[in-house]
Amino acid sequence: MTSVTLDGFRSVCTDPVSDKKNSVEPHQGSFFERIAHATENKRVSLIGRALRLIDRADTYLDTHIPALPHQKAIDRLSAVIEKRFSFLNACTAWVYKDSDGVWYRQLATCLAKLPLRSALNIVRMLYAIVREILYFAVHPLHSVLRLAKLCINLLDALTTPETWAHIGAGMVASSCGYSLVTATPFPLIGAVIGGALLIGGISIGVLKQALLAETGKKWQAVGGFLSLQNRKIPEAALTGFLMGLIVGGIQRLAQTHSKEILFTPDTAKEFVENFVKKNNLPYPSIVRLENGGKEIFVDWGSLDTHCLLNGNPLSSYCPIPYSNHLTVDHMWLHLTPSRASGLICWKHTYGASWDFERVFSFPHFNLGVV
Repeated sequence: MTSVTLDGFRSVCTDPVSDKKNSVEPHQGSFFERIAHATENKRVSLIGRALRLIDRADTYLDTHIPALPHQKAIDRLSAVIEKRFSFLNACTAWVYKDSDGVWYRQLATCLAKLPLRSALNIVRMLYAIVREILYFAVHPLHSVLRLAKLCINLLDALTTPETWAHIGAGMVASSCGYSLVTATPFPLIGAVIGGALLIGGISIGVLKQALLAETGKKWQAVGGFLSLQNRKIPEAALTGFLMGLIVGGIQRLAQTHSKEILFTPDTAKEFVENFVKKNNLPYPSIVRLENGGKEIFVDWGSLDTHCLLNGNPLSSYCPIPYSNHLTVDHMWLHLTPSRASGLICWKHTYGASWDFERVFSFPHFNLGVV
């Protein structure tokens, strides 16, 4: 492997590409137009330099620290997988294509493909997350450069007003979708914030296009900007709405499974009635709520040993070989929606008298629904 010197890597940081091709002749116009042009030129120049720097560093890394055999093997496997699913590229190109006719036909095409685009955006986002995590595990050094480039592109995108408009549209729709599933009004605060971002992004974008456009073409530039946003904003909104539905549905499902049920006197009575009916038991002599309503305490007096509990006769729970001289003096249980535990007290009715207590529990007991 070729040794990597500090001077060699330092040479990567020297960008020999002249910025003359990115420079723009000073714009002759109003003060605000000159400020807008100068700011845009500076942004483009800085972003271009940073990205070229990262590309040269990536090339230098490939030259002086070549990939290891296992990294090459995983890359070949990734290329095979992408080639196998290359037919999806044609589908993606068709989904994002709008030029299928005159204006009204383009509008119908855009609306018809909008759900497909939103669903595809979610799938591509999940795929990108998984891909980048695996890439970081295989190529940790290259991942640092890719992360740096991603951060630069993100900062660049955040300097454009249309990005904030898309974020606002996504926030409004995702908040509505989340509130629709969870039935809570608090996420609507996000919709208000998103609405402000949407309005502000479109307004500043229109103003920016008017300042940057040439004299006599300002209205045309503004119309082109609004036409583009008419296609992008609904897509961002529907994608956000679907994401809100998904996140809200997952949270609602988790809350349903983890929600603790508290009994009331009426629900406890109904629960016990269903329990004794399913187990062919008489109604208990004592029924009371315990532990703040989380469980029900039930107690029976003397019981016939042929009564069924969890599908088995009470005699099957006797701690010693069953005898006709043993009877159930009393039985009590603690009942919850998913568990039954308690004690059976056996009494010897012939000769000496003592109790045999049996503690048992049924973790998968079918107690029914409150």
